[in-house]
Amino acid sequence: MRRRTLSVTLAVLAVIATAVGCVRIPDSGPVTAADPTEVVEAAGVEFIAEPPAEGASPEAIILGFLFAGVSPEDDYAVAREFMTPQAAAAWNPDAQVQVRSGQPQVSMTGESTGEVAVTLSSRVNSRGLMNEAVEQTSILNFSLEQVDGEWRLASLPDGVLVSSFHFERLYRAQPVQWFTLDGGYMVPDNRWFRISDASLDEQVIEALLAGPATWLESSVVSAAAPGATLQGSVSDRPGGGLSMTLDVASPQSATWQELSRFALQVKNSLIGTGVGAVEVRVAGGTAVGLSTEAEPADESVLWHEPLMFADGVLRAAETDGEIVPDIGSQLDDLGATAFTPIPGAETVQAGAVQSGGEISWLSDGATTEITAKASTTPSVDRHGAVWWIDDGDSPGIHTWMDGVENTFLMDLGGQRASAMQVSPDGTRIAVATRTEGATTVHLFSVVRAAGEPTSVVLGPTITPTAGTALDLEWTSLSSMALLTTDAGVTQVSILGLDGSVTGLVSPADPIADIAASGTTNGVVALTGSGSIYSMSPGSVVRFAAVSEAEFLVS
Repeated sequence: MRRRTLSVTLAVLAVIATAVGCVRIPDSGPVTAADPTEVVEAAGVEFIAEPPAEGASPEAIILGFLFAGVSPEDDYAVAREFMTPQAAAAWNPDAQVQVRSGQPQVSMTGESTGEVAVTLSSRVNSRGLMNEAVEQTSILNFSLEQVDGEWRLASLPDGVLVSSFHFERLYRAQPVQWFTLDGGYMVPDNRWFRISDASLDEQVIEALLAGPATWLESSVVSAAAPGATLQGSVSDRPGGGLSMTLDVASPQSATWQELSRFALQVKNSLIGTGVGAVEVRVAGGTAVGLSTEAEPADESVLWHEPLMFADGVLRAAETDGEIVPDIGSQLDDLGATAFTPIPGAETVQAGAVQSGGEISWLSDGATTEITAKASTTPSVDRHGAVWWIDDGDSPGIHTWMDGVENTFLMDLGGQRASAMQVSPDGTRIAVATRTEGATTVHLFSVVRAAGEPTSVVLGPTITPTAGTALDLEWTSLSSMALLTTDAGVTQVSILGLDGSVTGLVSPADPIADIAASGTTNGVVALTGSGSIYSMSPGSVVRFAAVSEAEFLVS
């Protein structure tokens, strides 16, 4: 049977809410209209899909349905107009979001059957979890029937298909929050939800009740009781905020402390939405939890002020910085080329010392040799575990804690690691690898027993960045700074776990080392000439009196 192939570029109409008139939104590129920017920022963009035309062909019905995925209003009412009544009732648009990087190609395989070939860049499942594809082709199958003389879809895949252009405008990353295993800190787990969805708060709560992403599930915990479900809808709380009721197996056992911690979890997961205090009750119970009653963790204590080492002295990385007593001479005696203290510790007198490929543990003036084969700068988590990658052929990461060493295999897709760092809270590891002239950052979760690492689990990857990684530093629990070199030019980029990339202005001299500065989007940088700069988006400032620093500590 001869196949007919149709490729159509469809311009979707967009209406700016509260504005007079319309602007036309293309499938890619900028919005073009008479200076619509201010209106877009104030009111947002709503994409309007066209319903099926009278006498539309099967190809046009399939394509019309696909492009109607940009219009979620009234539970995708326009998209359902392309279906038979039975298919419209059964179709689940929230099953997945497939993000395409090219135009869909429709091929009719019969009079009433067709398939669509489309190149995907990512998928988002029903829990809001994104799985980035490597430009892979997917085939979607459809069958049609005639209803009152018009072609309509009788069978079709669940979910919607949108272009990357529309995805960026219709969806946003929302970091749902979990507790570390000891409850001390909160760990973000990015989910993608529709921006225009009025039930965003309920989607976030349902995501929290469903549990963390698979790669994180052994490294974090929720304050919600196992098996808890949301009863009814979320309501406004008098005085502002949200109120909800949960169904749990043992309502009388629920305590206000547990419910308050879950309320804090919800509030922090809705950050950026303007939500106030959160109240949580349980059906059949008497306890009431308030987010204001739970003590929030201060993640800032996990970062020491940036320090620099020069001439046998460790001091604050700034002009006339205060000297840290005692430890500078010890680092000098060890021929240190790097030093990593324990995050969150009251002092920086204990940590991992690197000298070439050798790593030692320094504590109370005594040293313990750990390895002589390190190929990356050592990283230390708040539990006192040292992490590094050696110069051998095994794709593994090594850890040492209280004299016990372990090696965990890592799936890096055959690539070699060039930089790594464990997050200061100890839940995740970021490993930078190079392939085809670009650096990719792989995330792993850390599984622990009584604080000691027992395994690592592969997680998502972060958008490739040009060049080879020289250094990697967590700047917050949801972002990191990546130092790369490409053709002799160094660049520092802030990578968000939501996939965002922000390039920082660089000094003229090549950068040799970076350290977290205590701000999410900034670092302190050391150049090859020994000068130190403060770097942030749009700004680079040199500390004038510093010219012979050897390495940075954060």
